[in-house]
Amino acid sequence: MSKKLFFTIGSLLFTLFIANAQTPSWQWGKRGGGPVTGGTYPDEKVVDMATDSHGNIYVLGQVYQPGVNVDGNTITGWGSRDWLLTSFKCDGTYRWSKDIGGSTSGDIPVAIKTDTLGGVYLVGYVSANVSGGAHIDVDATTGYTFQTLLLVKYDTAGVYKWFRLPQANTVGAGTLSYDFPYDMDVDGAGNSYLLCELSPGTYGGGAFTASAQGEYMLKYDKNGNFISGNTMDITVTGFLTGGNTPFLFMKRNPHSGKFYITGFVNSSTLAFGSSPITHALFVASFNSAGTFLWQKQDTHYGGGFARPDIDASGGIYLTAGQSTGDTFNTYVITNAFYPAPFITKMDSNGTFIWAKNATTNADAGCSAGGATSCSCLNGGEIEIAGACGNIKWPGFSDSLNLPLGSGERVFTTRFNSTSGAVLGLDSLISPAGTYVQTNALAADRYGNFYVGGNFQTTITVNGTTLTSAGGGSDFFVAKYGTSNCSVPITLETSPDLSKGEEILRVYPNPATEELNITGITQNTTYRLLSITGTTVLQGLLKQGENTIQMRNCASGLYILQMNGEDGQRNMVKVVKQ
Repeated sequence: MSKKLFFTIGSLLFTLFIANAQTPSWQWGKRGGGPVTGGTYPDEKVVDMATDSHGNIYVLGQVYQPGVNVDGNTITGWGSRDWLLTSFKCDGTYRWSKDIGGSTSGDIPVAIKTDTLGGVYLVGYVSANVSGGAHIDVDATTGYTFQTLLLVKYDTAGVYKWFRLPQANTVGAGTLSYDFPYDMDVDGAGNSYLLCELSPGTYGGGAFTASAQGEYMLKYDKNGNFISGNTMDITVTGFLTGGNTPFLFMKRNPHSGKFYITGFVNSSTLAFGSSPITHALFVASFNSAGTFLWQKQDTHYGGGFARPDIDASGGIYLTAGQSTGDTFNTYVITNAFYPAPFITKMDSNGTFIWAKNATTNADAGCSAGGATSCSCLNGGEIEIAGACGNIKWPGFSDSLNLPLGSGERVFTTRFNSTSGAVLGLDSLISPAGTYVQTNALAADRYGNFYVGGNFQTTITVNGTTLTSAGGGSDFFVAKYGTSNCSVPITLETSPDLSKGEEILRVYPNPATEELNITGITQNTTYRLLSITGTTVLQGLLKQGENTIQMRNCASGLYILQMNGEDGQRNMVKVVKQ
């Protein structure tokens, strides 16, 4: 079984009290997969996840047909390895699934994203040079073609919208190994940004020409119209002559338009601008046109960073597994056997803000396959997830400490995104000696987050044991948070200019004396509540700009609850320094 190392990163605004002062905990778990065994890639796993404004979760997975079922629902497929898109409600209710692929094992899902307009976007690689081509469930087919890049849009109800094959329909078999998507991001207006490896030729219906083999950013609008293509200031060499292709992950800052790229390199070589990447941990920044701005890398070798995350102020969060003696961006990792969980925050220019690493031991630490990648951003707490047998965070009393030979468990750790202080640690139960892995993390607007990965035999979530159907592994999705699926927890954020609309904004957060509130569109009552639910301040917010005086409030965590005349309710976590 091939194992690759990452740690799952994300941040979310937990509902520290909602209605009954619920404490975040594991809520429910779901599994998916079939009994297929053998083959080069036997693992069925979650690849990526996203949520919508209603709290529904969308899971993009890799499955092997025939015989796949998700939460007891039979899924008809098209061949060996397929993409599988599945949606659940916030309360765990199964909604619908879509199976995408051809009749071979060459179909590889890469990323899923949602917009604010009800769109769900998927990107990946397909082998459509077979009879009938690749099937987009029962909704459409590509026909026989050597085009391999596939972008698909559904709406949040599972209604098919369109698909696009960015390559020219005249491409031949020679492009099968040289054109593929690395990653994708989508802005609020439904514009999709595809980071791709492309061979020389035309793309986007002939609107863009790639002059040489290289890395490019392709942009489509919400209707599937090709907008632009940019050459990225990235050089990858070696994989064309037998080396392994690199793994690159991307996050776009919706306010500045900058791109941040992480990943890892196998036997290929990688350079950003004129800066060669010679070590395992790296992050690079590019402007909206693809021009290289800056890069940071570590001093040792090991695993790579997961997909980066970005907060409303431009802060960048990175996570990985690394060992004692490594240095990244001035921080030195200590007391850690490889691969120990490591998380760091920097500003938009790459300047160090904080970092933490867990301590582990050589007997029951984290294996090289114990954690994988993804990221999400949802407020003032940063969350990582992985799989380990023994971890302890300095300064935090709780720990995960399994006996030698007990294997690993899926774990989560929460941090204060401003200071990096550890806030909580939790884990899921799985049998000793079995394989578990995390691949994806997503958060909803109700203060919940979702961990996705794969497991070998069983995994238990809130008293319910999920059992694999066989093969290498099945995928799982587990919700961590509260039962809240109706009261939005509004995030402190800056307006997304791509949406062309004003967004409710609460700032600065943390606050010292004053808390400013903009984006109020109707007369709104407010209450500022302590962590115990006591009303500290209350009053009326008018349309437009408002200020709440907090100088006499004690330092700590508060919830700002706002109720509009039309019944709309919003809640924002506020920190008073």
